[in-house]
Amino acid sequence: YQRRVHGKQWYQRRVHGKQWYQRRVHGKQWYQRRVHGVDSTLREGEQFSSCEFTSEDRVYVAKTLDDVGVDYIEVVNPIASHTAFRDAQAISRMGLSAKILTHVRCHMSDVKASVEAGVDGVNIYMATSDAPRQHSHGKTVDAVIETARGIIDYVLESGKEVRFSCEDAFRSDLEEILKVYREMDKLGVHRVGVADTVGVATPLQVQQVINEVRGVISDDTGIEFHTHNDTGCCIANAVMALEAGATHIDTCVLGIGERNGITPLGGFLARM
Repeated sequence: YQRRVHGKQWYQRRVHGKQWYQRRVHGKQWYQRRVHGVDSTLREGEQFSSCEFTSEDRVYVAKTLDDVGVDYIEVVNPIASHTAFRDAQAISRMGLSAKILTHVRCHMSDVKASVEAGVDGVNIYMATSDAPRQHSHGKTVDAVIETARGIIDYVLESGKEVRFSCEDAFRSDLEEILKVYREMDKLGVHRVGVADTVGVATPLQVQQVINEVRGVISDDTGIEFHTHNDTGCCIANAVMALEAGATHIDTCVLGIGERNGITPLGGFLARM
């Protein structure tokens, strides 16, 4: 279908399997993009209460997700344990169509372990809201940017995809995170991550923030959206993120994950 939004923005998309969007941004820029699924059952899902995947479980889940057709499979930080490293390496060597990602702190040790495990991409995150920033790393926003520079350069030089995400973006100062995203885009990241870490965002807030982020980064830089289901808005938030310019959506099978989980893969696909 094609529709006009707010009197000026036009969207055209084809759904069911191959979801392509074409839209006009800020009245002048047109682009066409495919929506990518980033399934995090083997990372976020493992934070679900009582979830204890064995190595065999992880291989089975990865193969099944690949059969479903997800574009990316995110696995646990390889530096977490010898088993985590071995499993990330084993899944990376399975020859799947899906690209394998790790989700790691903005620490060189984490990133080097990911590269050594042979994954296709590294998803880096760092807290940007006041409370996590104070109690996690104690850095200013400018220091966050400087910390990320060397890490991102290393990942890119290693030939891997890289995403930088502002943890707890929806409780962060908007101008500060826009500054972070602008600088990350200049460094050449493949995509930026916008995370509703504690599940507080409403669909309209998601639309506003994603639209603002899209306005400060390059057209060919992706936006990965991650949202928790504490207030029951996951699928609605994911759809609104796509409408506003997101390109990648994080999901889990059955929506499992920390606390109330994240966007369920099945429900999201059904909504699409």
